[in-house]
Formats: sequence, C-alpha cells, structure tokens
Amino acid sequence: MMNGVDPHAMGDVTDRNGDALDFSDETQRLISAALVGEISAYPVAGQLPNSSTEISVASLGPWLRGLGNVDLADALGSPKHNSPSQGASIPAAPHIPESERRLARLRELGGDVKYVQARYRITGIVKLIKSEIDSGAARCSQKTIRADLQEAFDAERSAKTAVFGAGLGQRR
Repeated sequence: MMNGVDPHAMGDVTDRNGDALDFSDETQRLISAALVGEISAYPVAGQLPNSSTEISVASLGPWLRGLGNVDLADALGSPKHNSPSQGASIPAAPHIPESERRLARLRELGGDVKYVQARYRITGIVKLIKSEIDSGAARCSQKTIRADLQEAFDAERSAKTAVFGAGLGQRR
C-alpha cells in the first residue's frame, strides 16, 4: 500500500509465538484515512482506495504522529528507506491528474479545501503557489490553481458520497 512497502509481503513474519502477523486492521485504517482525506492516496482512476492503492509517504508522517507513532513517522521520512543505492526498486509513479496532485501537495503543506455555505474555503494556497513556482510547474496562476483544487475536491467529495451512499435504500 505504501510506495515500496507491501504489507502482504510480510506474510512470512511471525510474532514471538510463531503466529503469522495479521495486517488487515492496519490496512483498513490506511484505507479509511485515504477515504476521508487524512492521507494522500493515489487509487486507480475510477476506483476508491483499496489495499492496492499507493499512498504518499510524505502524507503519512503527520498522520502517524497524530496516532502517537513518532518513531515510525521519523523512520519513513528518512531518505535511506527509499534509496535506490540500497537495492530497493522504486516503482514508477502512476499518472496522477494535475488537480489531484495539487490537492495532495496542498495538504502536505498543511493546507486544505472545504466547501462551506456554497463557497470554497482554501487554506494554504499561497504556500502551494510558491511551491509550484519553485518547482517550475506550468500553469501557476492563483486562478488556475484554485480551479484545480476545486475540481479535485469535488471529485473527492463525489467519491466519498458514492461510498457512504452505496448502502442506502437497500433495506427490505
């Protein structure tokens, strides 16, 4: 699920009693965090986050710290964990729409988008604009970035609504 770390590959790992470790709870927590936007996830287009979804390691740091896992957050933030010189292969990043990438980056910088009283409230957009300009990205005007953030937020909100509304109306 995390880029370069597959929890399913740890099936041979056992606890001190020799029992295989079960990561289903951890996987479900990551999926839930991705669904509500606590971490940045990159699901396959048209699908909701699942156990195969790639997650931005940078977005895991604040989330893990919030759960009290400071050591793990620090360990994941260390560049030595993703260093190709250590023999770890880094898979090619999936194509992420520009609007979704910008929304994920905004959240990594501590900002967010909310829809309140028929208006978008975007915090941290100045940091995002500066980051986009510094990285040499095209289309860096505030108007363009704001439109991208609104588009990505609407798509995310539609996906959440589809998940939470899927079970409604099925009572007999």
